[in-house]
Amino acid sequence: MRLHTQSSTAKRLAILTVTTIAVLTGGCSNPFNDNENSSPLAEIIGADLPATATLAAIANPIEQAQTIEEQISQCMQNLGYEYQTTNSDDETSPTTPDPAAFAATHGFGITTQAFSQTQTGPDLLGYSPSATPPTVDNPNIEHVQSLTPEEQTQYLAALVGAADTPSQQPIEQILNDRSHGTGGCRHQATAQHRTLSEFQRQFGPHLAQIQENVVNDPEWIDYNTTLETCMTNAGQRFLTPETAYNHYAADLAIINSQAVDASTPLPDAAKTSLQNLQKHEIQTAKTFHDCQTTPTERTDLHQRLTHKYEKQFIEQNRELLETFTG
Repeated sequence: MRLHTQSSTAKRLAILTVTTIAVLTGGCSNPFNDNENSSPLAEIIGADLPATATLAAIANPIEQAQTIEEQISQCMQNLGYEYQTTNSDDETSPTTPDPAAFAATHGFGITTQAFSQTQTGPDLLGYSPSATPPTVDNPNIEHVQSLTPEEQTQYLAALVGAADTPSQQPIEQILNDRSHGTGGCRHQATAQHRTLSEFQRQFGPHLAQIQENVVNDPEWIDYNTTLETCMTNAGQRFLTPETAYNHYAADLAIINSQAVDASTPLPDAAKTSLQNLQKHEIQTAKTFHDCQTTPTERTDLHQRLTHKYEKQFIEQNRELLETFTG
């Protein structure tokens, strides 16, 4: 399973850091959602924020695109138009692997997904470009083609903006190109995600403080102390995914310095080093999951605590947030 999209190992490792930007998804407008696995701030700005995550919780741009599609669909329906989301029920849509099963085969996804299968060879683990789901035609093409020319113009104007619907441009091209559009529902949906970078620039120190509050929360400290005791008793040197990442990142940097590109096999010495790292990582990850009552309990705890401190931040900074959201 290919979990990364960046071309270089350095960029892949950046995704795997514990301050990774999680999947960019939009949310509802209620900043005090009672679901503790939700992000109150994300629901205000329409995009998830940097959060400490387990190393298996990797950003998935396919899921982001699906979220945008769902927002487009709702917007179009509100305007009285029919719109089916692309890949909403398609069998090629990505699925989230079972954490324990993934750990048993790929560890945390650090060393096992850092290089392409061509680089690692058949005896080691690597990502495969063939794992990327194929592009599927927009399911609304047939519906739009069945409309009268006037209705088509109105439909496409609602979707991508009146200025982006020249009569000579094929309907298939307009619907299949997800980046097409400077107005309409498509622009409105994608614009919500573009607000993330601006929010981070303006509220960066506050976001860092939220995460600091989480890691210093007595419940988080107690949980990790218990987890580390279990890992130590099992003979593990690295007690959490974060400490494992810090170790593997340095070793992978050495291997990466010997890599040419994703289509060129690694030197034999680099493969030997990578093989040892992968074997160690998988065993560490298996133990990590064995030390948890449920495969996602650490992630769930972090989400719950983040929810708690985001609500606290919202309560203390209502005026700033109202100014930002307009």
